[in-house]
Amino acid sequence: MKSWTPCLLLLLTSGVVFGQTAASPLFDFKGNFLGMDLETFKTTNNQETVWINTGDPNKRQDKKKTMEVPTPFCTDTMHEFPGDDGDLEPGEVLCNPAPAPVNHRYRTFAGIEALQIIYRFYRGKLYSINITIPAGDYQIVRSAFIQKYGSNFTAHSQGFQNAFGASWSGEVLSWQRNNQFLVMVEGSGNGPGQNAFNGINVSSIGFTDSSLGPPIPKRPATDF
Repeated sequence: MKSWTPCLLLLLTSGVVFGQTAASPLFDFKGNFLGMDLETFKTTNNQETVWINTGDPNKRQDKKKTMEVPTPFCTDTMHEFPGDDGDLEPGEVLCNPAPAPVNHRYRTFAGIEALQIIYRFYRGKLYSINITIPAGDYQIVRSAFIQKYGSNFTAHSQGFQNAFGASWSGEVLSWQRNNQFLVMVEGSGNGPGQNAFNGINVSSIGFTDSSLGPPIPKRPATDF
């Protein structure tokens, strides 16, 4: 499958059970707002324990790594944690409120169940929330976010083409409030011949405060 345009989520940032009103200057999800303190996040969210494998929190392949952990499960060292797209920066903590398949209700919002929800903190402040959902649920979530945050968004599209030549577009919606961005990416999963309810061609929602996240690494100097 080929995308004609790059993912606008990266360009812009490098429901309805969220908590605040549409007039709020802050973006939030399920009451967790950008800029929230890490310790507050831990104490106000689900205080339960789950059994996970610390090599892969969704499996129990190695009994020596299987242990009971509190939720939300937060780490600054586990690089195989779902949602971790690379080494964590110094001062960065990644949190998952539902690291086991049994915690369905902690991934449920707007009447659907997310595939995954990851919260990222830097120097103790929430700077990013990343949510993935089946593409087949995109329109439900889209309506919920517009109801909460209004229709003052910017709309773009991504183009896709499959191996048989069929072409289609997936939309990208973005809201901005000062340094904060909320971006919804439909992705390719609702196109012809796609399985909109699998975990591969998913839709995604990203909350980001560019003033709170880790500094963007400097590009190495050109030496030729």
